[in-house]
Amino acid sequence: QVLVGETFGSRSPVYLFGSQLRYRTVWERGGGAIIGSHWFGPSSAAFAADGSAWIADPRNDIVRHLDAGGHFLGAVGPAGLLEPEGVAVAPSGDVYVADARGGDVARFSSKGHPLGTLGAGRLKHPVAVAVAPNGNAYVADDAADRVFVLSPNGALLASWGGAGSAAAHLNEPAGIAVDPAGHVF
Repeated sequence: QVLVGETFGSRSPVYLFGSQLRYRTVWERGGGAIIGSHWFGPSSAAFAADGSAWIADPRNDIVRHLDAGGHFLGAVGPAGLLEPEGVAVAPSGDVYVADARGGDVARFSSKGHPLGTLGAGRLKHPVAVAVAPNGNAYVADDAADRVFVLSPNGALLASWGGAGSAAAHLNEPAGIAVDPAGHVF
């Protein structure tokens, strides 16, 4: 299946191609707050092993969890995330959220329970996150012009990049992915 979010417009829809679902119209209750399916700039999505999707909606400061059929399962962030731009699901099922204005990566269980944060004090504006098969998180920080590698407990393992035009430099990295073999893109 392919998940596509339109990021412009006052009510940006999210489409799930393959089942032809369009998430947009109803309001549901979840996570102790009224969570609408009105999207305001969905920026990234990640699929869990069970086929459910976690979708970041930074302008609503929320990440929604939908089942494979598009039904609302819950949400994280109504009172804690500040512009969640990127989302990834680890092999363990934990959910990692690049919280751009929060300056860290929030970690949640597969059920949405908070497990802590990574990178606080090191990250400036994390916009994308990917998790390697070994559980390490790779974070693209556009304000730092760097990629940071963090262990599951938050230890800084490595970083690369920096502003400039040389081959090893980055200018506002906005996306990152890790394949099953651990190669970083």
